[in-house]
Amino acid sequence: MQHYADDVILVSPIAGKLLGNPEVKGKDAVKNYFLKGLQAYPDLKFTVLDVLHGERSVVVFYLNQNGIKAGEFMEVDSNGKISRMHAHYSE
Repeated sequence: MQHYADDVILVSPIAGKLLGNPEVKGKDAVKNYFLKGLQAYPDLKFTVLDVLHGERSVVVFYLNQNGIKAGEFMEVDSNGKISRMHAHYSE
């Protein structure tokens, strides 16, 4: 969790399914979401396909444990911490 800003915002359709709200605010809430995700998907696995670097941002393309393509856009703040993340899925 060290690479996330304290006020990070995560937006994900999976968060919407697991939490009832697709937007998760704050490092502690994101950590709890990740823990809940690991409970819901104990075989969670990512195979990284590509990483794209932008100006204060990164996009990671990967396949998850079910072979579903995903992409995560991560905005980085002036301290080098992830301040905003948006997850996208092909299905």
